[in-house]
Amino acid sequence: MSQPLRIVHIGAGPFSRANHCPCLQRLAAGPEPRISMEAICDLDIEKAEAFHEDFGYKAVYTDFAEMIETVQPDRIYSMVAPQFTAGVLERVLTYGIPTFTEKQACAACRRVQRDLLCRLQPAARARPRAIEGVDRGEWPGAVHPGGDGAQ
Repeated sequence: MSQPLRIVHIGAGPFSRANHCPCLQRLAAGPEPRISMEAICDLDIEKAEAFHEDFGYKAVYTDFAEMIETVQPDRIYSMVAPQFTAGVLERVLTYGIPTFTEKQACAACRRVQRDLLCRLQPAARARPRAIEGVDRGEWPGAVHPGGDGAQ
């Protein structure tokens, strides 16, 4: 049996409570758990403590950097409000730890999106000549200046 992945979780909001944590809790249960729920972090200590009690996280934090540096997890779950996603991910990704987020970082951070578009623009202009009859809006994964990446 392999060791369970040690995870930490940023954000103790209602969507995490209803959707993510029950799934994570199931992965942490049983005779051969796939994950270990090491810590939960939220700016509201009472919310974090409630997740600790309800889902079995081993530790509670209000500072995600302190949590990551202390726990040294294998994986990070970042589930914060859309307006905070980009700022949190900007810092979290510097740790080099695989990170799951439920929000699109580029949709939350226009600067990142503009930088990406600037790098992709020369290729985007060349593609219509290379692929006859294909509209750029039909390309899988096309990044649209409008914002949300929708096709």
